[in-house]
Amino acid sequence: MARVQLGESRLKARRLRRRVVTSIFVLFLLLVFVGGLVALSWAPFMRINTVSLSGVRAADKETLEQAVWEELAGGHLYLFAKSNIFLYPQQTIAEKLQNFSTIKTVTVQAEDFRTILVGVVERHPAALWCGDSASSTGCYFLDENGLAYAPAALYSGDAYQKYYGTLEPASADKNVHGQFLSPEQFRLLPALVESLQKNTKLQVSEVIVKGDNVRVVFANNFALLFGLKDESGGIVERLTLALGAAPFTKNSLTDFDYLDLRFGDKVYYKLKGQ
Repeated sequence: MARVQLGESRLKARRLRRRVVTSIFVLFLLLVFVGGLVALSWAPFMRINTVSLSGVRAADKETLEQAVWEELAGGHLYLFAKSNIFLYPQQTIAEKLQNFSTIKTVTVQAEDFRTILVGVVERHPAALWCGDSASSTGCYFLDENGLAYAPAALYSGDAYQKYYGTLEPASADKNVHGQFLSPEQFRLLPALVESLQKNTKLQVSEVIVKGDNVRVVFANNFALLFGLKDESGGIVERLTLALGAAPFTKNSLTDFDYLDLRFGDKVYYKLKGQ
């Protein structure tokens, strides 16, 4: 049995070969193009070799710089250099640094083809949170907004006021230990405590907050009680009036167990030993 190749079939074969050759050529050009981009991404003149870190303490600088370089190492998809000035993971670097509880905000930007600027705003301690009650052990630093952000278990001394009370989850920052009071309440409380110290001429040893009640403990365990939601001016005014009345004019404040200012114009007190 004989077979004859028809012209149409030969034409289809030529077209198929042409498509195959074209596809191979296009694939070759694509590989050359991608290879060129990969090579360009690793070109020394476009790769970051300097990380300029600002706004951070010298003790933390090496750790933070190392964290940045870890994000710049290697390549995207194992091909394109992460340290390329056009491809570096700007957002990832910022997010990684903000995982450090002592850091408040981070900005990352390119200065030139070889340098990125990393600006850091660190949290600064305003006080200490030392647990739910005075019997608790271990403290955390509180920033100006009442965020308990870093352990201070080895801290000793009286440079920072000690606060006790319940912590709430910090909705604004998941990397800190918790929130002591609301930011608005905490910003007012230290100023009030300082004013009470001046009025009583006694050093405050601790401040205990339970619900809406505040207990400020002074030297010799004298305590001043007031409501958390009371206006600061009203508390100071009631204290001043109380100190000018008997029996406070006849006794030292350290002779009292407590002075309770939570009931408006009525002031309750207890002398020690009564």
